[in-house]
Amino acid sequence: MLSPFDPDLVDLRELSHRLPGRPHVSSLHRWRVRGRAGVKLETIKIGRRRYTSLKAAAEFLAESTMRLDLEAGCPNGDSVIDTTDQARAETYEVLRNAGIRCDAEPLLKSPAVEDAT
Repeated sequence: MLSPFDPDLVDLRELSHRLPGRPHVSSLHRWRVRGRAGVKLETIKIGRRRYTSLKAAAEFLAESTMRLDLEAGCPNGDSVIDTTDQARAETYEVLRNAGIRCDAEPLLKSPAVEDAT
């Protein structure tokens, strides 16, 4: 249960600006009222505003995403992600260009190696 004294509280409008893709604040209100995949976003009302914590938002997104993936028959989200070598290579290149180092970057076959085999 959220506490009004939680230092991690953000109002729903601020949260909508902080989330990737910037979902509209009405989406966050819908998630708290109707939920998403059977999970509701936990909020607290203080005065005339609704607040949630970053932890509650993260838990909501993780749980609802997991349930949606399970409903779609992809428990790890595998079927909704392009996992071809080319897509992986492009993703890692974008990350490298942004200055993000990926320790888990797999060794991908280079065209020269493929031609030699």
